[in-house]
Amino acid sequence: MERNWRGKMRLGLAAAVLLLVLGRLLGPILASSLAPPIPVSARQLALVYRENPVNGDRLYQGQLLALQGRILAIEQDDLGRPYLLLEGGNGLKVQCFFLPNQLEQLAGLRPNRAVSLSGLCRGYRPGPPPLVVLTSCLLEPHQPP
Repeated sequence: MERNWRGKMRLGLAAAVLLLVLGRLLGPILASSLAPPIPVSARQLALVYRENPVNGDRLYQGQLLALQGRILAIEQDDLGRPYLLLEGGNGLKVQCFFLPNQLEQLAGLRPNRAVSLSGLCRGYRPGPPPLVVLTSCLLEPHQPP
């Protein structure tokens, strides 16, 4: 009886730790998904971050953004994660990472075209080149040809 009780206690403690870890990892994503996305252009986002990265993080980091901008490049990083590089201005670019299941939609895009997407802002990354990074991005339906 004593052994069974200890096993249940250990299992309960392990479950509590797992829930705590998952809450810390998923909490910001879930919280941002409940709030409506903040509409902003890639140029405006870059301007705010170029003027003051601390203020940019205060305003946008961890927030879901509805972003519009002009595509500079469609690439993959060293790990094979697809991303768009958007023109931000003032030497700052916006890097938007997508999930691999978005490859078909990304394949239809071209540089120098306008794009609308939503993504979770991860903040400023000093260069070179300096970037504002978004993750978990999704293209908005009905992209211009």
